[in-house]
Amino acid sequence: MVEPLNPVLYRLLEQKFGSVKIANEGCPAYFNKLPDPTNPRRKIIHSASWGEYYCVQCPFCNDHRPRLWINHRYGSEVEYGRRQLTHLAVCYNNNCLHEPGRSAQLEQIVFGVGKNLRPRSLPIKPVTDVFEPQAVEPPGEIVSLRDLPADHAARVYVQQRKFDPDWLADKFDVGFVAASKLLKPNPAGRLYIPIKYHNELVGWQCRAINDTTLPKYLNAPNMRKSAVLYNYDAASKEPYVIVVEGVPAVWRLGSAAVCLFGKSMSLFQKNLIAKTWAGKPVFLMLDNDASQEMAQAQILLRQHSLQVVPIELPDERDPADYSVPAITDILIDRASSAGMLDALA
Repeated sequence: MVEPLNPVLYRLLEQKFGSVKIANEGCPAYFNKLPDPTNPRRKIIHSASWGEYYCVQCPFCNDHRPRLWINHRYGSEVEYGRRQLTHLAVCYNNNCLHEPGRSAQLEQIVFGVGKNLRPRSLPIKPVTDVFEPQAVEPPGEIVSLRDLPADHAARVYVQQRKFDPDWLADKFDVGFVAASKLLKPNPAGRLYIPIKYHNELVGWQCRAINDTTLPKYLNAPNMRKSAVLYNYDAASKEPYVIVVEGVPAVWRLGSAAVCLFGKSMSLFQKNLIAKTWAGKPVFLMLDNDASQEMAQAQILLRQHSLQVVPIELPDERDPADYSVPAITDILIDRASSAGMLDALA
């Protein structure tokens, strides 16, 4: 088990109730900002996920199952104001906490009656992850790979990686940063990889065209990699999705692939995948050194009853290091064994 999101609350519940189970393990609360229907100039906060819960036996009814669910933010204070979140608990047996005085009784059981043991002593704040895609500008003068000379270093680099530069230009709008208006970091002389969301440029990566230049990747200023999925717009039209770590793996697998920009799946990425591919197969193809992250991603996605198919690669290579026929055979074989071959047709 990973460390609970609220270890102080978890330990208190262990002391008071003994056995504590965790639901939605590792998931923080997640909120969206939505337009206020009564006032278009304002936004309202909408809970997309309440996140991790600690499940114990309810002290107010005779059910011996862990049906009393206490949210990981229980007892903390809201980010603005002093209101304490002691309403974030529910008994799924008899709805006991709706009876008058029961919420106060639970608060006393968990935190005690001494002033210093009240909920405000918990060293945790609510976790919010509000994301609204913001349009960004390209880093400077961009030239499509298709428009570069045949012997240009950028075209040579992607060809050495066994990619067709013209195909990358046409399919993914990959280009070359000929000149940059950004001074630090300066992405001039790198591959330009645009990241779009609903056809709007919300970020970019610039990749060095040789492996001696560090860092290999530069990101758009203030870009949150955890709040985007590369190639989302194209993949969202497919009957399945393949989730990988990095951009080159998407290039190898084609239009049905998206990348996390890393090993771990964020809550935003999980929610976006769950919403977009509900009822459709989700293939997880992370690198071989990401077994823990692969297991965690499966837990996150299966909370939404998604058809999750993990794919373990047969050797230490990344998906981008395989040929297209080889990685396709691996995908087909795993889909067939999972009874989802029809989805790839």
